[in-house]
Amino acid sequence: MYSKENTPIKLLPWPSDDLTEQEVEGLRSALRELMPLDTMVADMWDWDIHFENSTFVDTYFDVALGPEDVALAEAESLKEDILGWIDEYGMDYAQDQMTQEEFEAMVLMQCREFILGWRGNIVKRFAGKGILE
Repeated sequence: MYSKENTPIKLLPWPSDDLTEQEVEGLRSALRELMPLDTMVADMWDWDIHFENSTFVDTYFDVALGPEDVALAEAESLKEDILGWIDEYGMDYAQDQMTQEEFEAMVLMQCREFILGWRGNIVKRFAGKGILE
């Protein structure tokens, strides 16, 4: 992961550094339950697409718990994956009613809102319980 100045960003140690594989999966599951359901991103689950295991495979805890700018940088990767899945599976999001640029901007906005909503739900659920301190 790189900053805007193209220098490496040192990320904090994550729970996966100290927990067993089973404990990490339990934490991932608890965090996954806090993902907002009312977005285009969550619609992917209806197609049996688990973006959390593909797009976020290496950045799951960074997106959920890392600095906001690092998390939001993943919105672009998520947008690209979703656009690919929309094409691959012929999903209809009324994309023919807008330009390609408008549609891509809308998908990116949905991805950003999803990430911010997820992080907000995590804060509501876990703040004051040690995980976010």
